Amino acid sequence: KMLEGGIYDQVGGGLARYSTDKEWLAPHFEKMLYDNALLIDVLCDAFQITGLLKYKTAILNIIAFVKTELTQEEGGFYAALDADSEGIEGKYYVWNKIEIDDILGKDAPLFCKYFDISIEGNWEGVNILRILQDAPKFIIENNLDEVSFNEFIINCLNKLKLKRSGRIKPALDDKIILGWNALMLKSIAQAASILQDQSLADIAEKNYAFLENKFNKTPLLPEMWHTYKNGQAKYPAFLDDYAYLISACLQLYEINFNVVYLEKANIYTQHVIDNFGDEENIFFYYTNAGQTDVIVRKKEIYDGATPSGNSIMALNILKLSIVFDKPEWRLRSVSMLLSIKNSVLKFPGSFGIWASLLQQICIDTFEVAVVGENAIELAKQITQNYLPFKVIMASKKGDEKFPLLKSKYRSIETLIYLCKQYNCLQPSRTITEFLTYV
Repeated sequence: KMLEGGIYDQVGGGLARYSTDKEWLAPHFEKMLYDNALLIDVLCDAFQITGLLKYKTAILNIIAFVKTELTQEEGGFYAALDADSEGIEGKYYVWNKIEIDDILGKDAPLFCKYFDISIEGNWEGVNILRILQDAPKFIIENNLDEVSFNEFIINCLNKLKLKRSGRIKPALDDKIILGWNALMLKSIAQAASILQDQSLADIAEKNYAFLENKFNKTPLLPEMWHTYKNGQAKYPAFLDDYAYLISACLQLYEINFNVVYLEKANIYTQHVIDNFGDEENIFFYYTNAGQTDVIVRKKEIYDGATPSGNSIMALNILKLSIVFDKPEWRLRSVSMLLSIKNSVLKFPGSFGIWASLLQQICIDTFEVAVVGENAIELAKQITQNYLPFKVIMASKKGDEKFPLLKSKYRSIETLIYLCKQYNCLQPSRTITEFLTYV
């Protein structure tokens, strides 16, 4: 319903900050980088589960919006687009029917019917494009051909987009924030992996290189800055910045299975443990131990508009405990969850990531190892399937540094291992066979 509503920019892609009504019609028109990152994340799951083309289309449209409107030339992502233009909120995005008629001509009546456009308007005398009846039902009730209708809509929207490009745009918030960039980086990397789209992989890898280059305080240490603007990075990074960056590294690994990203995640995680950990070695402070301008060091545990740094770190160290065989990290992840378990069960809406972690620990994590000459290709195909709560690793000849890849190489064939706590079933030779076990 969000994708069919006015909160989603039907013309240019991207999600507005929030809706002011229960129909998702009238948004606060500001577009935030982090909202769109989190939406891509959800849409990737939705597409894998359902296979519906509308979710893939939305993923690509949102990333296209980010690339066009929120990406600077070196690959960093800007923070937001304002809601106002020419002093009026939403002016850039709304339409009147006469304008639509003029742009689309004979195509206008069908387009207006589909997107709820009228002379009187559906919001303050103007129209916000929204879909009241989903495409399959609309096509049937109006005796339309599906392929032709989809082409018709794309063509009309492109005409509106061209017309809108001549309007005065909302102002750009050109701060580049490490944590928000990492959220978008993780989501684009996930999309690149499940869609097997190299152009998306290029965007993700360029952004990571930018973050490494511009946000690193010193080449020898994993200390990072929080923001970057006008060629200058400043303010020590917070827990969220590191947590999201580690999560992004784990997702980047699944694009081409380059172990550099796992090693980076490991280094950043150890830095967080050393500099953000609390006295009981359970939770993490929001600020680092060396930050002197903070009177009281707080701990954030609620998953609000963005996930809490603690919940993401709990997920990160659980995954990395498997990758690097660090049982103490798994124990810490479980201890973090158990400390707030009652709150998670009582108020799951405020602890969404924690609830996911609880589910993962109850079900256990699928450990997938693919080893052999075709390992990378097979692993890429596996990532296209919806397999939550997995750690997947791939190598052509195995790798003794990683327990999942250790002692599994056979020169004559590529094998897929499904394991739990390093105890593996008989290996599969095909993805079809492998998927029967999960």
